[in-house]
Amino acid sequence: MRRYHSEEIDPFYFECKQAGSHKFWAAEIVVKKNNYFLVRRYGKIGQEGKTMVEEFSYMSDAERRKDRLVEEKMAKGYKPVM
Repeated sequence: MRRYHSEEIDPFYFECKQAGSHKFWAAEIVVKKNNYFLVRRYGKIGQEGKTMVEEFSYMSDAERRKDRLVEEKMAKGYKPVM
């Protein structure tokens, strides 16, 4: 399985620690057999969290979705963690 990471915001791991919240959100695009999967993990920091997978036919669609989700998370107070 080949992994693809965009150059726009790296890494795709974010945490939100405001107002008593301790949550994480992570995303990556995985390429497998000419399909593109946006794999997201989210939950409380220190726990395994949940995983959600969306399938796309085109890389551009997967990247657009990821970019939109990143914008939404940052608007909610999530910050990238290096």
